[in-house]
Amino acid sequence: MDLDDVIPGPHYQICHSRVARAPLPAVWDALHRVTMSALPLGHALEGARVLPARLSGKKPEPLAGRSFLDVTPIPVLFCERPHVVISAGLSQAWRLLGGSVPPHLDAAALRAWSEPGWIKAGMEFRLEPVSAGTLLSTETRVLATDPKRGGPSPRTGMSSGRAAARSAARY
Repeated sequence: MDLDDVIPGPHYQICHSRVARAPLPAVWDALHRVTMSALPLGHALEGARVLPARLSGKKPEPLAGRSFLDVTPIPVLFCERPHVVISAGLSQAWRLLGGSVPPHLDAAALRAWSEPGWIKAGMEFRLEPVSAGTLLSTETRVLATDPKRGGPSPRTGMSSGRAAARSAARY
């Protein structure tokens, strides 16, 4: 499976890759250990996103020490250790309190989803052994289901690319 199976023809797409001088299993493990506190921009954006909830008296769980892949608001749809992990889902991230709670969809249902007022967001991390170590590639896609909106900016790509860099930088 790849993102073409989930979000074909995205409005926004961003890709990054980096070679880590380490074996594939070590890079896989490092990717899964990247915490939100290791991603300053992602952590700051998440802080801004939960600010309205905090102001209304709610106490969201702190994200700083938790794994990036565990706290990303889109669920993991596919994982083939140690080669690929794909997270994808629906969001209304531009809404002040995060919008409606999205349904949890499998890859086929997400691909078919067309109800206006949502974005489909997906991230793929793919690892391949190369002579110098492991090639870690990321791709982030965003597709607005409402053509009038044109969709939000692809800022989610920063997090996946930064996670890849943090994983590879350990080696």
